[in-house]
Amino acid sequence: MALALGCFILAPGSASAATRLVYVSNLPDIDAQPGLAEVAGLLTSLREGGDDVYLLHGGDSLAPSTLAAFDRGAHMIALLNAMNPVAMGVAKREFAFGEDELTLRSYEAAFPMLSNNLVDPETGMNLEGLTDSSSFTSGEQTLCVTAAVSREVHDSYLPDRVQTLDPVDATRSTAERLRSTGCDLIIALFGAVDERQRELLVEGQVDLVIGAESHVDTALHNGAGTWIWLRATDPVAVVIDIGTGETCTVCNVDFRALESVDEDPELRVALDSYRDKLAATLALPVGRTLTGLDTRRSAVRLRENAFGNLVADALRSSLGADVAIMNAGGIRGNRVYPADSMLTRGDLQKELPFRNRVTLLELSGSQLREALEDGLAGYEMETGAFPQLSGMALRFDPERPVGDRVIDVSIEGEALIDDASYRLATVEFLARGGDGYDTLKQARPLRASINTLLWETVRGYIDAQETVAPIVEGRLVNVQE
Repeated sequence: MALALGCFILAPGSASAATRLVYVSNLPDIDAQPGLAEVAGLLTSLREGGDDVYLLHGGDSLAPSTLAAFDRGAHMIALLNAMNPVAMGVAKREFAFGEDELTLRSYEAAFPMLSNNLVDPETGMNLEGLTDSSSFTSGEQTLCVTAAVSREVHDSYLPDRVQTLDPVDATRSTAERLRSTGCDLIIALFGAVDERQRELLVEGQVDLVIGAESHVDTALHNGAGTWIWLRATDPVAVVIDIGTGETCTVCNVDFRALESVDEDPELRVALDSYRDKLAATLALPVGRTLTGLDTRRSAVRLRENAFGNLVADALRSSLGADVAIMNAGGIRGNRVYPADSMLTRGDLQKELPFRNRVTLLELSGSQLREALEDGLAGYEMETGAFPQLSGMALRFDPERPVGDRVIDVSIEGEALIDDASYRLATVEFLARGGDGYDTLKQARPLRASINTLLWETVRGYIDAQETVAPIVEGRLVNVQE
């Protein structure tokens, strides 16, 4: 789908593009087809045409994936090194394993990893290993790139110490400095789409903005105020033609569906090598499910789900808790398992790819009710906070105001008692307030995070039983359905 943006500086009829950028983001899974091999193939085919072609990566790719659960994204850096991007913007998913792991990945990268709005209080500077901008020369032009992380990273991945500045303000400050050093064209990458980014273009601080976020639209816009929106559903690379001199800034934008591109054979060999290393381990059987399971996004984020029940039951059982809460956003397999399917280690890692450790909390009934309200606050947006439960039953009304959606809660058939104490099993991410579960930060830890990841806990629970048969049984009831 080719979408011409036109010429934005001078002479609309005399466009002459000298530089091509290929922009991609949100490609965390080496098993995805099409994926990285097709991106490499696109780069090869464009370069054969004689153009100066540069890969620009928007981030959101160090997690989640099965392999990342083992190496914390190191394989992705190695693969990108082979593709030689000019820069990679740091987005939310780059924080999936914490700041220190991100710093390690940045040192493994042969390309700059960018963020202009992070501050490490320990140093008062950017996170170690990252830089706020980078530049490269194409022909007679100096192109500069900067990037800003969405502030939602604090809810999604709970960085231990790093703080974020306002993305637009930080980008403005960085761009002013870049322009003063002689940058001919400035590209700003954002980890989320925000109307305020237009200000940077209208004011002339930057020449092109690309805003992207996993599971959300991608927007490209330039100084003329033109926006192009792309729904982030199918793998797509964006080919951007950059002009020179007094012709055009952004001359053309072309969204290339990766399924129409031939893969690069050398990168395919590298991808297959990583797959082979994992295959033997991940193929090991864990146990059989006698009932069908559906872990597609809408199936786990809008209603009670059999697999969500299985995970929550494993949590509660492993810690001997009264109740358990699992956030639906931690379930990422996005597939359907027919009844009588054998679940493997690979299945469970794909479903639960984050390095979430389990933990036990003590909280009052009223706090538990508030925590459930936290989980229902973004229901209409299908947020990952939606709770999957064990040991309790909840009736809720999503049409009521946020904070007042819980109708009633029962535990072992008895109504929740506000001033009673309950032991809650959950994951460390939620215990620290992730996905908006601020109430859980008030709970008293009974047992510090044990050295067991969630997927391992679920594996042990299934393995001990050999067969499981989770069903939807009325733990979550939407009174509007």
